Amino acid sequence: MPEPANARLQLLIASLDEALLIDDERALIALANRVVCQGLGVAAPQGTRGGVDGSLVAEEGAIDFTLLEAQTLGQPEFTVEMIDVYLESLTPQWEAVRAAGADMDRPALHAAAHKLKSASAVVGANALRETLEHLEDVAPSASLSQVAFLIHVASMQGNAVRRSLTSARLRYQASCAGGAA
Repeated sequence: MPEPANARLQLLIASLDEALLIDDERALIALANRVVCQGLGVAAPQGTRGGVDGSLVAEEGAIDFTLLEAQTLGQPEFTVEMIDVYLESLTPQWEAVRAAGADMDRPALHAAAHKLKSASAVVGANALRETLEHLEDVAPSASLSQVAFLIHVASMQGNAVRRSLTSARLRYQASCAGGAA
């Protein structure tokens, strides 16, 4: 026998309270994905990890540096260049996602989420990529509140990615300067 709607709501609220209490961003994202997906009648995405070790989507786990360095053949100067290109494009791409979401322009939202997802995949922002892929998938049928929530989750992840890449850029830049001396 299915649970009554009120019991499901109480369970979701208790799960949310617990995740907020222990400041567990991964649990919040998993819960959010489950709630949003239930509303859409689709399967929740599996794995919202921020790094290859399953770490939380915090600054230190926001980027898979193994993947990023594979893209740049381990060359610090190319890594700095790739980070610069990504960070320069991040703001306009986020503006496109947010504007399309606010206007509920479904084709534009799908396209903007796809573009940012692809760029994020290249730099190893796996959790952000997964959330944007989910947003892209549900864009045709999601409600405004579901879209807003997914954009909010992606925004939190995007901020962690920005901080992580900004810090990493300094380390790679220093590595370039150290190699030139």
